[in-house]
Amino acid sequence: SYRPDLVLSDSEMVRQYRIICKTIAPYSDLFLCETMSCTREAIAAAKACAETSSLPLWVAFTLSDAADGRLRSGESVIEAVTTLFALN
Repeated sequence: SYRPDLVLSDSEMVRQYRIICKTIAPYSDLFLCETMSCTREAIAAAKACAETSSLPLWVAFTLSDAADGRLRSGESVIEAVTTLFALN
């Protein structure tokens, strides 16, 4: 989502991403989660993928139009990536 203000609750995102991951895992070499606008969204996708498969996960964030090293949510890219790496 390009709109962090429209991101669902953590539990609902994990539920929906879990369905997606279970459905596509048998036909995939990896999971690619694109246009993540906030850290919460990326964490939910990562958790759902990890719960359903051992496939690799790639995450791509969508950044602020201000080109200031921030996600659309205002979080820093460095903090978002650091948080994701800490999940391993």
